[in-house]
Amino acid sequence: NIAGSLSETLSSGAAKRPRIVQDNPEDVEFVRVSEKYLKETLQEDIKTIPWEESFQALQGSRDEDVEVLEKVCLLDLKCPLTRTKMRKPVKFKSCKHGQCFDLFNFQQITRNILNLRTISQTSSTTTSLSNRKKQNLPKLACPICNHLITEQDELVLDGVFKRALDTCENDDVAVEVDLNDASFTFIKEEEYNEDDSEEGMESSSTDN
Repeated sequence: NIAGSLSETLSSGAAKRPRIVQDNPEDVEFVRVSEKYLKETLQEDIKTIPWEESFQALQGSRDEDVEVLEKVCLLDLKCPLTRTKMRKPVKFKSCKHGQCFDLFNFQQITRNILNLRTISQTSSTTTSLSNRKKQNLPKLACPICNHLITEQDELVLDGVFKRALDTCENDDVAVEVDLNDASFTFIKEEEYNEDDSEEGMESSSTDN
């Protein structure tokens, strides 16, 4: 699970980035892609998908990450990377799912993954390119669908999520979006956790 492995790096801290091995094209490409999403101006550069367009996309969404029941979509207001309330809900434009993740959490993880992907000058003299390619090095990917990120990918701010976060209360952690009239029904943490517990109990009894 890439989202899970990426979230673990949040607690690792971001040390000073070591020198990149210049003879490894994969490392050079990774740095180029990472730095695109770490620009200081990224917050201002991100395009906002209007409410109407976001809602129409949600109506057509039938992916595994959005629960569709009787024309209602259940969306999680917590970032899947840290399980904290999102502040700036974004996703990659090429992704088909409705769920978003938080821009600031994604940037923090990108910094830490960038640090993990780089190696010092001393290491570069003792590690061959072929051996490095065999290592299971972390890659940048969408935290929702694991789509590997390239320079051509574009982060966008989702209009539905933005409106939900602008109108919800502090203890709301999820929202049901009515796909007919576009109304919101917010869900408190206690109710959301109760639903999860009930699903777990049903699954347990089915297994037995």
